[in-house]
Amino acid sequence: AVPLLVRELEVVDEHASPRIADALVRFGSIALPSLLEMLGNIEQGPSRVWAARVLGRIGDRSATDALIARLSDRHDMLRLAAAEALGSLGDRRALQAVIQTTLRDPAPQVRAHAAAAASKIAGEDAVDVLVAALADPDYGTRLRALEAFEHIEVRDTAGLERALHDVNPEVRRRAALALERVGFLARIVDDLASSDFELADRAYRDLLRLGSAGLVDSIVGYLHHGSFEVRARVAASCGELAMDRAGPLLVSALDDEAWPVRASLCEAIGRLRVPGAVDALARILGDESEVVREAAAQALAEYPDEALAKSMARIGSAYGTGTVVVRWHVVGMAARAGGEDAFALLVEASRDPSARVRARSVEALEGRPGAVPALVERLEDPALDVRMAAVSALGSAATEEAFEGLVRALPGAPLDARERIAQALARSAQGGLLDRLCVLARSDATDVRLGIAWALGKSGDAAAVATLAQLLADADPRVRASAAGALGKIAGEPTERALVGAADERDPRVRAAIVNALAKTGTEEVLPVLEQRFADPDPFVRNRAAIALARVGGAHAAEPLREAEKKGLVEDAAVSVAWSLVPGDAALDRVLSILTDVERFAGVRRFVAREDPAVVEAFHRRLRLEPPASSETAQVDGAMLVTRYETLLSESHDVEGRLVAIEALARLPQDRALDVLGDALAGDPVEVVRLRAARALAARARDDAAERPLLRAIADPSPAVALVAIRAMAGAGHAAASPALHRRLGLGTREVSEAVEEALARIHANDVMSFLDRMMGDDRPSIVAASVRVLERIASPEAAPLLVELARSRDAGVRAASVRALAVLGVDEARAEVDAALEDPSEAVRAAALSAIAGTRAEGALLRLATLKSDPSPAIRVALARELEDFPGAAGLRLVESLAEDVAPSVRAHALVTMLARADVESLAAFARLWPKAALDTRHEIRALERVVYATDRLVAVLESAPDASARAAAVSGIGALSAPGWSSRLVPALRDPVPAVRIAAVRALAPVDDPDVRARVAELSADPDESVREAARRAQVRLLG
Repeated sequence: AVPLLVRELEVVDEHASPRIADALVRFGSIALPSLLEMLGNIEQGPSRVWAARVLGRIGDRSATDALIARLSDRHDMLRLAAAEALGSLGDRRALQAVIQTTLRDPAPQVRAHAAAAASKIAGEDAVDVLVAALADPDYGTRLRALEAFEHIEVRDTAGLERALHDVNPEVRRRAALALERVGFLARIVDDLASSDFELADRAYRDLLRLGSAGLVDSIVGYLHHGSFEVRARVAASCGELAMDRAGPLLVSALDDEAWPVRASLCEAIGRLRVPGAVDALARILGDESEVVREAAAQALAEYPDEALAKSMARIGSAYGTGTVVVRWHVVGMAARAGGEDAFALLVEASRDPSARVRARSVEALEGRPGAVPALVERLEDPALDVRMAAVSALGSAATEEAFEGLVRALPGAPLDARERIAQALARSAQGGLLDRLCVLARSDATDVRLGIAWALGKSGDAAAVATLAQLLADADPRVRASAAGALGKIAGEPTERALVGAADERDPRVRAAIVNALAKTGTEEVLPVLEQRFADPDPFVRNRAAIALARVGGAHAAEPLREAEKKGLVEDAAVSVAWSLVPGDAALDRVLSILTDVERFAGVRRFVAREDPAVVEAFHRRLRLEPPASSETAQVDGAMLVTRYETLLSESHDVEGRLVAIEALARLPQDRALDVLGDALAGDPVEVVRLRAARALAARARDDAAERPLLRAIADPSPAVALVAIRAMAGAGHAAASPALHRRLGLGTREVSEAVEEALARIHANDVMSFLDRMMGDDRPSIVAASVRVLERIASPEAAPLLVELARSRDAGVRAASVRALAVLGVDEARAEVDAALEDPSEAVRAAALSAIAGTRAEGALLRLATLKSDPSPAIRVALARELEDFPGAAGLRLVESLAEDVAPSVRAHALVTMLARADVESLAAFARLWPKAALDTRHEIRALERVVYATDRLVAVLESAPDASARAAAVSGIGALSAPGWSSRLVPALRDPVPAVRIAAVRALAPVDDPDVRARVAELSADPDESVREAARRAQVRLLG
């Protein structure tokens, strides 16, 4: 029967297969051989899954090995079924295999079932496996591991506790449930009542973690725990965890016998703003415990106005008996509530014994009708904070009564109070009381005049300028300085005129105030006045003038600032701040220079922290730094600056800001700055930023921290960046750069390629063999040719054998490069190979050989080159004609003359130009002899050549300095023949040559020129003392007329 059932199991059917499996289970071990055979038959497919399941249910451990083998099967479902079966068998021999599957199987569902199997097999011993499964990237696996935890007794819950931080909320919830199952929640609840504060605090944090994971209902149940410490902590956790559904339970527990619990309940209710709890909290305001009453008041303050409205009477009644905290909160709620009762309570509270309560009530009275008398009364409050609050509140009233009260408060007021009163009076001025302020400016009391000056400035009203101008002449310098400062808040031509008129004030503090005011309101018209202040005897005034000049003049301030700095008229901190306000790269460079000395920069930053906010902001914006909160926090160190610029480079999208960061880091002496520059060089997406970083690192290329990023930058896609890195490595002579340079060899633009070749040549100048070894590892023709060019630069005889072989390469480019390199060596075997190249089938190779031989200027070079006059390529013959310019003597000239009779017009043209460019008597004579015979196509070719300009320059030099008249005459003919741009004007001086033959040649050359000035100069020779010259001039004129 068993074989029959097993065969039926081969046909998987969702209805029949489960019944067949049940039947096989009942046969027990008898079915084992057939099931094991099916399990091992890879052709059976899904039926093997059923076989594994049945084996697990039978429970015979003799199937363990076969099931373990199936844990590595390629079919996910079979591995899953095998893991389940092994868990059912409980054979510890399978534990290691199951553990491996738990941790390594690629399928999440298999890992999950393997974790469960491990817990069934090993129980407590499987904890380590399950803890590892809790870190699995698949959340299903993590869940199954947690389920496994629920079935075993766990003493060490660290793994489960870590799962409370899982990114998946369901995993966190299941971890919390598992911890509750294993008794973790009960244990930490007991610890909440511990007298050990650290233990209790740790337990509370664990409680919050469980609650955050979703264990809310279980936690709320402990509100009725026997320990009041536990109840208080649980209540507090309900508020922190925002357990809204716990609200009704919290309210119902407000009659708890322990005051710490009631206080915690109030705080939690306030946090949650439990609906319908306001009345209960209002009743608690009468609690016997002061702490509870304060907690209730604080909780009520969390509720919106509409929720408090019905209970405000009861809340207000708590004011009379409450503590300072209760009264403070009640005042706050009354301020929000409005109405007559609330207003009366606020007025009463303005006389509260507590300055804190009085200050809050005064703030609440601001803007309320009828509040002015109470506020005026508070102007004489013993507490400065209350007086300040009253001043601010009265400032918004804009009534006669408030105005008078503020004015009465001015005399004797402390400085900060006087500032606040002035601000309040300014608001009154905006409300229509400006005339009253102007009248009060004539008060006999200095404090009043000071306060009025401030108030007029804060009003910003142009109508106040006349009064402030009068105060600039006040007898007290403090008033004059205050008037100047006030004018700085009111821009306009009248303000500027008043300040400029007082610029020569006798008191330095007033002069400084005037300069500061001009900085804020002045136009470019005041720049001369500010520049004059550089001659001020007081250094503080000069400092202020530098900053003011920069604020007003911008770029126009650069030159006077530079002069003042050169003469030492301004302190370093002040001039540094001034430069930060001047646009342009030069100014930025000057500002950044302070970063080279962190102590110096810290001093500048402390200085600027006391400046006008606009200057502080501009200075730090220029340096891309955050302004400090105060001068006390302006301390700085180099590490902080590096970190700031590192953050800017990694997070900012502002390219200009990143460039500033690069320049700043380049000046910071910290080693870490190099690392940050290296990161920018490697990773910034903008080419110009990487380029600046490369230049900054190149300046310190010998430093290891700079070397590493520069080596990487050799492969940068930007040619400009790569060039900087390549040249830096070459200059530093780093042998470590050789591999990176080899990888770049033959790639990129011509300039990059040349830089790479030059760098490799410098690095391997004394170590050619290592270069040859690396060179031989690449047989790509373009790379081999580039490597040969490196050897040409090194010019070491050690490379000769290899170069000889490469000169016979199948690639023409390699042969050409090898020929040039061999020519530089000058050894015999090299010379023979170069000569052989003159007959190479490739025109490029022959051209390389020609250039190489000509470049040596060695004895016999001309004879070697002579064979090329018969070269089949006109381009080679043209190149030969050009090279012969630098081979003086008769032999060279004969070769040029032979080329002048070449069949190709281009060759003939270059040969004739070469004769002129040689500029010796023999060559010029040869040209004079051959030119009349030159064909028309040759003449056209000549005038199209770029060389004619250079040749003309050579001939002009002959014309101006050669003692031989025939040479000068030939030069004249040559200039005319070449007809380079502007040639006629360069020949005109020859019309005055002392030798008639030269003048005649000039006349004949200039005869075709239709230029009035030239014709006039030629016509002058009609009176030449020489008859032949006069005749030539006459004929030239006839030719022009005809």
